[in-house]
Amino acid sequence: MTIGGTAARRPVSLWWLLSMGFVTASAGALCVAMLWWQAAQSDSWAALFTGVGLLGTGLLWLILGSIGLLVYRRVLVSLIAPALVAGSLGLLYGNVAGKIGWRLSEGALADAAAECARTNETRRIGVYQVVQVYPSHGGCAFVVREAKTFTTGLAFAYYPSGAPPEEPRSAYVTSYTYAPLDGPWYRVEIHEPFD
Repeated sequence: MTIGGTAARRPVSLWWLLSMGFVTASAGALCVAMLWWQAAQSDSWAALFTGVGLLGTGLLWLILGSIGLLVYRRVLVSLIAPALVAGSLGLLYGNVAGKIGWRLSEGALADAAAECARTNETRRIGVYQVVQVYPSHGGCAFVVREAKTFTTGLAFAYYPSGAPPEEPRSAYVTSYTYAPLDGPWYRVEIHEPFD
Protein backbone atom coordinates (compact mmCIF):
# COMPACT_ATOMS: atom_id res chain seq x y z
CA MET A 1 0.00 0.00 0.00
CA THR A 2 1.31 3.46 -0.77
CA ILE A 3 0.49 6.73 0.94
CA GLY A 4 1.44 9.89 -0.93
CA GLY A 5 3.72 7.99 -3.34
CA THR A 6 5.78 6.17 -0.66
CA ALA A 7 5.22 2.67 0.61
CA ALA A 8 3.92 2.55 4.17
CA ARG A 9 5.93 0.49 6.63
CA ARG A 10 4.15 -2.28 8.35
CA PRO A 11 4.07 -1.91 12.16
CA VAL A 12 6.66 -4.09 13.87
CA SER A 13 5.29 -6.99 15.84
CA LEU A 14 6.35 -7.40 19.45
CA TRP A 15 7.49 -11.02 18.94
CA TRP A 16 9.89 -9.96 16.17
CA LEU A 17 11.29 -7.06 18.19
CA LEU A 18 11.84 -9.23 21.29
CA SER A 19 13.32 -12.07 19.23
CA MET A 20 15.69 -9.69 17.44
CA GLY A 21 16.69 -8.17 20.78
CA PHE A 22 17.49 -11.64 22.13
CA VAL A 23 19.53 -12.56 19.04
CA THR A 24 21.42 -9.25 19.15
CA ALA A 25 22.15 -9.57 22.89
CA SER A 26 23.26 -13.19 22.40
CA ALA A 27 25.55 -12.25 19.52
CA GLY A 28 27.03 -9.42 21.59
CA ALA A 29 27.64 -11.69 24.59
CA LEU A 30 29.24 -14.38 22.42
CA CYS A 31 31.47 -11.78 20.74
CA VAL A 32 32.62 -10.53 24.15
CA ALA A 33 33.31 -14.16 25.15
CA MET A 34 35.45 -14.68 22.02
CA LEU A 35 37.40 -11.49 22.72
CA TRP A 36 37.92 -12.56 26.34
CA TRP A 37 39.10 -15.99 25.16
CA GLN A 38 41.70 -14.30 22.98
CA ALA A 39 42.78 -11.83 25.70
CA ALA A 40 43.12 -14.53 28.36
CA GLN A 41 44.47 -17.21 25.98
CA SER A 42 41.91 -19.63 27.41
CA ASP A 43 41.20 -23.19 26.44
CA SER A 44 40.57 -23.83 22.75
CA TRP A 45 37.41 -25.78 23.55
CA ALA A 46 35.80 -22.65 24.99
CA ALA A 47 36.44 -20.86 21.69
CA LEU A 48 34.98 -23.81 19.76
CA PHE A 49 31.75 -23.80 21.79
CA THR A 50 31.51 -20.02 21.51
CA GLY A 51 31.97 -20.28 17.74
CA VAL A 52 29.22 -22.90 17.53
CA GLY A 53 26.98 -20.58 19.57
CA LEU A 54 27.72 -17.76 17.14
CA LEU A 55 26.79 -20.00 14.21
CA GLY A 56 23.46 -20.86 15.84
CA THR A 57 22.81 -17.21 16.61
CA GLY A 58 23.74 -16.38 13.01
CA LEU A 59 21.14 -18.82 11.70
CA LEU A 60 18.46 -17.27 13.92
CA TRP A 61 19.55 -13.81 12.76
CA LEU A 62 19.33 -14.90 9.12
CA ILE A 63 15.69 -15.82 9.59
CA LEU A 64 14.71 -12.85 11.77
CA GLY A 65 16.85 -10.37 9.84
CA SER A 66 15.24 -11.44 6.59
CA ILE A 67 11.79 -10.92 8.10
CA GLY A 68 12.87 -7.53 9.44
CA LEU A 69 14.26 -6.40 6.12
CA LEU A 70 11.58 -7.82 3.83
CA VAL A 71 8.41 -7.55 5.91
CA TYR A 72 9.03 -4.67 8.34
CA ARG A 73 11.75 -2.80 6.41
CA ARG A 74 13.78 -2.30 9.58
CA VAL A 75 17.31 -2.07 8.23
CA LEU A 76 19.08 -0.65 11.28
CA VAL A 77 17.65 -3.10 13.82
CA SER A 78 18.29 -6.00 11.44
CA LEU A 79 21.96 -5.10 10.92
CA ILE A 80 23.11 -4.51 14.53
CA ALA A 81 24.01 -8.17 15.21
CA PRO A 82 26.06 -8.67 12.02
CA ALA A 83 27.83 -5.36 12.68
CA LEU A 84 28.80 -6.61 16.17
CA VAL A 85 30.09 -9.89 14.75
CA ALA A 86 32.00 -8.19 11.91
CA GLY A 87 33.61 -5.73 14.33
CA SER A 88 34.58 -8.54 16.71
CA LEU A 89 36.04 -10.61 13.87
CA GLY A 90 38.17 -7.62 12.86
CA LEU A 91 39.43 -7.29 16.43
CA LEU A 92 40.12 -11.03 16.63
CA TYR A 93 41.94 -11.06 13.29
CA GLY A 94 44.10 -8.11 14.38
CA ASN A 95 44.81 -9.84 17.74
CA VAL A 96 43.73 -6.64 19.50
CA ALA A 97 42.32 -8.48 22.52
CA GLY A 98 45.45 -10.64 22.78
CA LYS A 99 47.68 -7.56 22.79
CA ILE A 100 45.51 -5.87 25.42
CA GLY A 101 45.59 -9.06 27.53
CA TRP A 102 49.40 -9.08 27.34
CA ARG A 103 49.66 -5.39 28.31
CA LEU A 104 47.32 -5.90 31.27
CA SER A 105 49.28 -8.95 32.48
CA GLU A 106 52.90 -8.02 31.79
CA GLY A 107 53.47 -6.27 35.14
CA ALA A 108 51.95 -9.09 37.20
CA LEU A 109 53.96 -11.67 35.25
CA ALA A 110 57.17 -9.67 35.81
CA ASP A 111 56.50 -9.62 39.56
CA ALA A 112 55.87 -13.38 39.55
CA ALA A 113 59.00 -13.98 37.40
CA ALA A 114 61.17 -12.20 39.97
CA GLU A 115 60.20 -14.86 42.50
CA CYS A 116 59.57 -17.75 40.06
CA ALA A 117 58.27 -20.15 42.69
CA ARG A 118 57.68 -23.58 41.10
CA THR A 119 54.02 -24.56 41.39
CA ASN A 120 51.41 -26.71 39.71
CA GLU A 121 48.54 -24.85 41.36
CA THR A 122 46.22 -22.99 39.03
CA ARG A 123 46.15 -19.26 39.73
CA ARG A 124 45.36 -16.07 37.90
CA ILE A 125 48.24 -13.77 37.00
CA GLY A 126 46.95 -10.69 35.22
CA VAL A 127 44.21 -11.93 32.89
CA TYR A 128 45.88 -15.32 32.39
CA GLN A 129 44.90 -18.43 34.30
CA VAL A 130 48.32 -19.99 34.84
CA VAL A 131 48.34 -23.76 35.44
CA GLN A 132 52.07 -24.19 36.06
CA VAL A 133 55.11 -22.04 36.91
CA TYR A 134 58.68 -23.31 36.78
CA PRO A 135 62.25 -22.03 36.34
CA SER A 136 63.44 -22.53 32.75
CA HIS A 137 66.77 -21.75 31.03
CA GLY A 138 67.80 -19.07 33.51
CA GLY A 139 64.33 -17.51 33.44
CA CYS A 140 60.79 -18.42 34.32
CA ALA A 141 57.97 -20.08 32.38
CA PHE A 142 54.23 -19.60 32.98
CA VAL A 143 52.10 -22.31 31.36
CA VAL A 144 48.68 -21.00 30.41
CA ARG A 145 47.46 -23.97 28.39
CA GLU A 146 48.93 -27.45 28.67
CA ALA A 147 49.66 -29.39 25.52
CA LYS A 148 47.28 -32.29 25.04
CA THR A 149 46.44 -34.61 22.22
CA PHE A 150 45.52 -32.52 19.15
CA THR A 151 46.09 -29.20 20.96
CA THR A 152 49.15 -27.00 21.27
CA GLY A 153 50.14 -25.79 24.72
CA LEU A 154 50.93 -22.16 25.45
CA ALA A 155 53.26 -20.49 27.91
CA PHE A 156 54.74 -17.07 28.51
CA ALA A 157 58.39 -17.11 29.44
CA TYR A 158 60.85 -14.60 30.84
CA TYR A 159 64.35 -15.26 29.45
CA PRO A 160 66.72 -12.39 30.32
CA SER A 161 69.52 -14.00 28.25
CA GLY A 162 67.33 -14.70 25.22
CA ALA A 163 65.25 -17.71 24.25
CA PRO A 164 66.88 -21.13 24.21
CA PRO A 165 67.54 -22.62 20.76
CA GLU A 166 64.53 -24.28 19.17
CA GLU A 167 64.66 -27.98 18.55
CA PRO A 168 62.99 -29.57 15.53
CA ARG A 169 59.64 -31.17 16.19
CA SER A 170 59.99 -34.85 16.91
CA ALA A 171 57.76 -37.86 17.28
CA TYR A 172 59.41 -38.65 20.61
CA VAL A 173 60.26 -35.40 22.45
CA THR A 174 58.21 -32.38 23.47
CA SER A 175 59.30 -29.38 21.40
CA TYR A 176 58.93 -25.63 21.88
CA THR A 177 58.51 -22.69 19.50
CA TYR A 178 59.47 -19.22 20.76
CA ALA A 179 58.05 -15.90 19.54
CA PRO A 180 59.42 -12.66 21.04
CA LEU A 181 56.94 -10.38 22.81
CA ASP A 182 58.61 -7.51 24.68
CA GLY A 183 62.26 -7.40 25.68
CA PRO A 184 63.05 -10.64 27.54
CA TRP A 185 59.49 -12.00 27.22
CA TYR A 186 58.53 -14.78 24.83
CA ARG A 187 55.34 -16.53 23.82
CA VAL A 188 56.05 -20.26 23.81
CA GLU A 189 54.05 -22.88 21.92
CA ILE A 190 54.40 -26.36 23.39
CA HIS A 191 54.13 -29.29 20.97
CA GLU A 192 53.66 -32.76 22.38
CA PRO A 193 55.26 -35.72 20.59
CA PHE A 194 53.30 -37.20 17.71
CA ASP A 195 51.36 -40.37 18.41
